[in-house]
Amino acid sequence: MIKSGVVVDKAIGFAQKNLRNIELANQIEVARKKVNEGEKLSSSLNQTDLYPAFFVSLLEVGEESNNLERIFNEIADRSKNEFESWTQKLTSLLEPIMILIMGLLVGGVVVVMLLSMVSMNDIGI
Repeated sequence: MIKSGVVVDKAIGFAQKNLRNIELANQIEVARKKVNEGEKLSSSLNQTDLYPAFFVSLLEVGEESNNLERIFNEIADRSKNEFESWTQKLTSLLEPIMILIMGLLVGGVVVVMLLSMVSMNDIGI
C-alpha cells in the first residue's frame, strides 16, 4: 500500500480491519493512533509486541532513509524464511515419530494375525 501512495496511518487502518486476532488488532490500533498523533512508525511499533526489536530497528532505518517499502519487503522476506526454517525443523522432528507410530501399528496388526493363526492350531479337531 505504501508503494501505491497510501498514507501510513490509513495503511495501518486497512491492515487492522483484515486481522481476525483481536489482541493483534488492538495493538495495531494503538500504533495507528500514535502515528496519527505524529509519532514515528518505528517508535509506535516499538511500544507494542507486534515486531521484534530487530525489525523495529530496521523500520527506524527505513524511516530515516525514506525507504519504507524496501524495509517492509526485507522484513517480510526474513519472516517468511524464519517461518519456513521453523516448519522444516518441526517436520524433520515429526517424521521419525510418525514412522515409529506407523511401525508399531503395522507390527501390532501382524502380531494379532499371527497369534490368531497360532491359536487356531491349538484347537483340537
